[in-house]
Amino acid sequence: MGYAMKNHQMAPAIGKGLPVWVILIAIAWLGCEDKVAKYVDDLKGASVQARIAAADSLGRLKSKRAVEPLIEALGDKYSQVQQAAEDALVAIGASSVKPLMLAASAPRTDVRTRVASALGRIGDSRGIEPLVIQLQDPSTDVQKAAIDALGNVGDYRAAEPLITVLQSGDQQIQDLAMQALVRIDSVAVMPVINAFQIPESKCRNKMADILGRIGDRRAVEPLIKALHDGDRDVRWRSVEALGRLKDSRAVEPLLVELREETGWLSKDIAWSLGEIGDKRALEPLIAIVNDRNNEVRRRAVEALGKIDDQRAIPVLVSTLSDWSLSGSAAEALTKLGWEPRSVEDKIHLWVAKKDKKNLVRSWDQTRQVLINDIKSDVPWVIENALCAFVALGRTGTSQDLANLLYASGTRNMAQGYVNSGMETLSVLAMDWAHKKGYKVWKTGEAAPVRWGEW
Repeated sequence: MGYAMKNHQMAPAIGKGLPVWVILIAIAWLGCEDKVAKYVDDLKGASVQARIAAADSLGRLKSKRAVEPLIEALGDKYSQVQQAAEDALVAIGASSVKPLMLAASAPRTDVRTRVASALGRIGDSRGIEPLVIQLQDPSTDVQKAAIDALGNVGDYRAAEPLITVLQSGDQQIQDLAMQALVRIDSVAVMPVINAFQIPESKCRNKMADILGRIGDRRAVEPLIKALHDGDRDVRWRSVEALGRLKDSRAVEPLLVELREETGWLSKDIAWSLGEIGDKRALEPLIAIVNDRNNEVRRRAVEALGKIDDQRAIPVLVSTLSDWSLSGSAAEALTKLGWEPRSVEDKIHLWVAKKDKKNLVRSWDQTRQVLINDIKSDVPWVIENALCAFVALGRTGTSQDLANLLYASGTRNMAQGYVNSGMETLSVLAMDWAHKKGYKVWKTGEAAPVRWGEW
């Protein structure tokens, strides 16, 4: 009532000699201030819902007078009220920044955490200094909120402190610092490169990952140099980062590493070469399609699909009858616009795509091609055909396969039957192999497919 009287009494005074629109704005402003005062009072009310509603209303009004009461409400004993107050401060925006900066050293941990979160969400660079100080807060929750906030603000001044945290924090803190540096984007590149090139720096593998995810090509040369690093994880992350950067300068150095590498890193080199998509990688990738490591072979097949070169088609077609590679081969061949010309290629492509509809529609052809594959005596071709038969789950398949084993069986065929996932076939093959004097065994691995799963 007092506020209404005040407005009523002031209206004549402010109206003397002023245009009507000025008077109306003044009255509206006074009415808004009345609402602010009411909602500030409600922030201290007994009802939790009323306090949440008051904070929400103050955020919509965006009045500077609401900032201090809302900061005080960050200390409410109910997290829902705290969240509503934080949301309101974010909605008010720039006017909240200085008061929040002062509150960054509040005694209570939950308040400091909310302050960091609010500063990050507002995104005003004035908040950098208190957020950097909060990186050293005794509370892990405050540290995490400050790291996330610095990533949101995106100011170059946050890069060095975040790199320090990256090298000193626990795993979770390191991961958050990585994410923040990536969000800061290109302004973080040179500080990260500088730290990455110091051999004594910790977490250089993570720095390589950051450089790849930011995607700034200034990182290409330092990452190429790191391909010879003594730390295996640094080499691995550098290979992946170069793939993300997609810069042709990395092709030759990666090919050198591929020729010299005999272990697990080959699969990542293959992936990166595929991401870059340079045709210089074609022949070296074709060469490792026959690698002993199945994951290396799969990555090579996928990479060949990304390099737009028809010369890759023959080797990709040959892998359609390899169960572990056929899906990747089919996808790569589709990208290259390949169409099957023979019945065998057509059936193998349908198997690779798990195209049950077409396989069943052309069942006589499907059955004959798969039986011929089982007779091939090539272990992975046998496995592919058996997996297709099992996944299709057609009535009479077991008997067909049993007849085939007894008519023209081989040890490799029996070995495939034993691990086919069909118990009847497995028992039959063990018995047949025993009579023939062959040694076959279950690998202990789960069957690749289940009966009728397609």
